[in-house]
Amino acid sequence: MDQTSSNKNPHRFIASFINSSYSFWWDVVKDWDMSLFSQSRSDSSHPYGVRFNRCFHSDRLYHFVIIADLALRFSWLWRIIPGFSWLPETEFGLFVLMFLEVARRWMWVFFRVEAEHCKIHSPMCPPLAPLLGSLPRTATDI
Repeated sequence: MDQTSSNKNPHRFIASFINSSYSFWWDVVKDWDMSLFSQSRSDSSHPYGVRFNRCFHSDRLYHFVIIADLALRFSWLWRIIPGFSWLPETEFGLFVLMFLEVARRWMWVFFRVEAEHCKIHSPMCPPLAPLLGSLPRTATDI
C-alpha cells in the first residue's frame, strides 16, 4: 500500500480523529485543569474556559495555548488538506512539523507544571496524599 492510499483510508482517519480529539480533551481538562468542557466554564467569576487559580493574569495566553494545542494535535491533517500535502513529504516540511511537535510538548509541560503549582498553592487545595515511602508495606503494618 502506498503513501497516498494509506492516507485516504477512512478507518485510519476516524481512528486518528478520535485519538487527536481525546488527547486534546485530556490535555485541557485533566492535565491543565481548564474549565473549557465543564459546567463552570460560563461562571462569570473567571474567564471562559480558564481555571480559577492560575499563575498568569493574561487570559489571552491561556486561550492561545488551548487553540495552539488543538491545532497542533490535529497537525496530521496537513497530509490530506489540498495544497499542503507537500509539507510532510519534504525535508523542510518535516522539520517544521517536528519543530511544532517539540514546541507543543514544551508548552504542554510548562502548563502542566503551572497547573500543579496552582493546585499545591491554592487555598482550596485538599491536603496532599501521603508519599509512597510513608504508606504501609504489608497488611500487618496497618
